[in-house]
Amino acid sequence: FIEFMKFIHNELELVKNTKDPLEKIAKRIASKQRVLFIDEFQVEDVSDINDALNISDKILIFKAGIVQQYSSPETMYCEPANCYCAEILGDINKFPIENKTFYIRPENIKIVDNSSDSMIVEKCFFQGKDYKLIGRYKNNIWSIISKKPVKVNSEVFFNYSNEDLIFFDKNCSSFFTS
Repeated sequence: FIEFMKFIHNELELVKNTKDPLEKIAKRIASKQRVLFIDEFQVEDVSDINDALNISDKILIFKAGIVQQYSSPETMYCEPANCYCAEILGDINKFPIENKTFYIRPENIKIVDNSSDSMIVEKCFFQGKDYKLIGRYKNNIWSIISKKPVKVNSEVFFNYSNEDLIFFDKNCSSFFTS
């Protein structure tokens, strides 16, 4: 962190008479590498994102030297600015509804006894206190969080709230991969 701050101060000297010097420095850094800066904590591996979300007041995400989003962890996770931010911050399911594509976080899907929506469980992983279920819904790979283990090849019915659906413009449809 100390080395990084020395670097920032040196860079500030180079751009001290420009408008938004930190933005210029951030763009320069982001153009050289994919970096996510969170307070004094730098995430280089997105598997560290839960730690980052837990300890941060604000998160700043860059892509190709362009600021994608700067907001609180809760806002960034629940209301991502775009598909890049959504995916970098955790699992997200592609959810086609009536000629539109929405996205929903696995923890916002509720397992129920019966519903018109269901998936066949292909994998079930224990993750601390919960289980992560992997399966297919409308030809998309999905993950759902469950309090109990579910047998592979079992059908799981689910519900969701429309409030939890996230919509991005059509450019995002090719961003997510199955």
